[in-house]
Amino acid sequence: MSLNALARVARTRTIRTVTGLVILSGGVVSTAACNPVDFLQAAAPGAISQQSATELEAALKGHVSPETMDELDKALKDGVSADTLLAMGSDLRSRISPKAASELSAATAELVRSGYVKVENGRFFWVGPAGASSTPTPTGTPTHTSTPTQTSTPTQTSTPTQTSTPTQTSTPTSTPPAPSGSCAKPGTGNTGASGSLGSSSITNASTDGQVIQNVAISGGLEISADNVTLRNVRVDGGVLVTGRNSTIDHVTATGMAFSGAVGTKVQYSDISNSPEDGLHVTSDRGPASNITLSHNYIHAPNVPSDAHYDGLQVRGVDGLTVDCNTFDTGAYKPMYNSVIYLEDANGGDRNITVSNNWLNGAGYTLMLDATNLRVTGNKFGDAEHWGLCDNRANSGGTAAFTSNGNVREATGQPVNLCGQG
Repeated sequence: MSLNALARVARTRTIRTVTGLVILSGGVVSTAACNPVDFLQAAAPGAISQQSATELEAALKGHVSPETMDELDKALKDGVSADTLLAMGSDLRSRISPKAASELSAATAELVRSGYVKVENGRFFWVGPAGASSTPTPTGTPTHTSTPTQTSTPTQTSTPTQTSTPTQTSTPTSTPPAPSGSCAKPGTGNTGASGSLGSSSITNASTDGQVIQNVAISGGLEISADNVTLRNVRVDGGVLVTGRNSTIDHVTATGMAFSGAVGTKVQYSDISNSPEDGLHVTSDRGPASNITLSHNYIHAPNVPSDAHYDGLQVRGVDGLTVDCNTFDTGAYKPMYNSVIYLEDANGGDRNITVSNNWLNGAGYTLMLDATNLRVTGNKFGDAEHWGLCDNRANSGGTAAFTSNGNVREATGQPVNLCGQG
């Protein structure tokens, strides 16, 4: 979740998960009693590695005075606005690595889950769990529950012409299909919508078997029905898929999220100018499974300076094929986390193939935590900042995965991903 999304969450008086901003406020509040990083490690055991803890201490040292901490302590008793937290967190996140920022987010979720922080009337309050002592009791592994959000939703004024109902496909099995066919590098010339497009203000494809094609949609779109086809469409915002067996073909959008979606296929689509993640797969509304992403071009994000961008973030899926796509963040910026981030959340990630892609940029190009994972035949650029691969393995291990045939695009030199070959 980006920091802008955090502000929206606070202003609508709901909370699912937040970023390191709340941790910063929580840590500062408790500083009168203990070191803020020590506090986080005690309140969210296992969420922050020693390396990241060292980074956080260095980032905080000399930037937050005892007097400021006392002032924040008093302020949080009356609540702190989302805008204040956004300003506080942006500076901290600019001084730590993407890995430390990611672990900070995991610890944040644990603080919220265990009741240390609450949101009311758009303000954050430090409350602590019922009966908490000065040293919080560990409460287990944190679990994120964030839900990707659409961009602006215009008022619907017309319904695009619906063609004949497409043939429904059978429910896919738990193992993703093997990639097949030729693979030309996806780019501006072979992805996205093209030609003359009509106009539409549809906001929700809610009819099973609906076909939407050859239109430009003036806002975000949700696909909540089953067996929907979106073909040769430009969406002036994001696409959120919650239905089953959707096909998205030659679509231009600023981002796509798949929440509890099953059997979704996305192909030959152009994702750019993204304000948050380019693609986001999550099981927060139910198990997501059997998703295929192929021949797509994910590039040129346009995120705010306090964002945490991933070209593809996965937070719970069973069956995912990522084949023959181009992911390119361009030159590194501090808000670029990873090109592909497989995160252990919402039941975990399993049965995943990442093959024949062009992958370039971000802090770590790959951040991996999945079972039955294959990473093969990919071509890597040279714009990564921290490294090509970070094996998260439940945020602390070195889980094995299959890796072969991966090379540097410019030289053809083989690369060894996380020591797996």
